[in-house]
This record gives sequence, C-alpha cells and structure tokens, in this order.
Amino acid sequence: MQALTNLPTNLPSIDALALALIDAKDEANAARDRVLQIENEIVSIFGNETEGTLNFEGGQYTLQTVGVINRNLVDVDKLRASIDPVSFDAIVKYKPTLDVAGLKKLAIKDPASYRSAARWIGEKSGKTAVKIKESK
Repeated sequence: MQALTNLPTNLPSIDALALALIDAKDEANAARDRVLQIENEIVSIFGNETEGTLNFEGGQYTLQTVGVINRNLVDVDKLRASIDPVSFDAIVKYKPTLDVAGLKKLAIKDPASYRSAARWIGEKSGKTAVKIKESK
C-alpha cells in the first residue's frame, strides 16, 4: 500500500473527499425521505389493500399500491405442538446457514477439517465500507 505522503499532489485532499461523501450521503437521505413522502401521499390519496395490489390508471402511467403483511415465527415449539407434523412441515422451512465465527475457529483448532469443509463453502468479496471520523 502506498504511504499517504507519497500520493500524487493532484489528488483531492482527504478532507475534500470526506466532505464530498458527507454531502452525497445527505443528498441521498433527502432523496429517500422525498420518495417516502411521495409514496405516503399516493397511499393516502388512492388507498391500499392490507395485503395485495391495487392499480390506478393514469394517462401515461399506472400507479400500484402493494400491501404487505410480514409474518414471522413467534414460538416454533408451540406451533409444532399445535398442528399435525405434516402441516407443520408444509409451513415451516429450515434453511441452513453458515456460522462464520465457528468456521474461523475450526480453521485454527482443526486445519484439516477446515480444508475439507472449505471445498464446499463459497466465498465472494463484499462491499468495502468507507467510514468518516472527525479528527480530534
């Protein structure tokens, strides 16, 4: 990695880039707020279904309001006890997830098992985070 003192002099300063990022994030937040405001106005004027879609035809565009109900399991054990096993299996799905902390521990404690497991675990790079902190 190149030391900060060796950077070309025609690059923007750290402070200029930080301020530009702060401004851009403020603009993005304002745009998101405006989108929510307009969406709320559309729903208040035209209405919505609790669950499902309503269409509203204009000259050039059709607006849709889509009602959504988010459902989750409150107590899976009580649900399992309250219905027959076939019905339970029809409405509850189990999705395996990777315990990354456990995988990292395995790499240290049992490298051979880690190498064997790693063949079946995909990896891809995530988005690099950029954070701004005020200097003290």
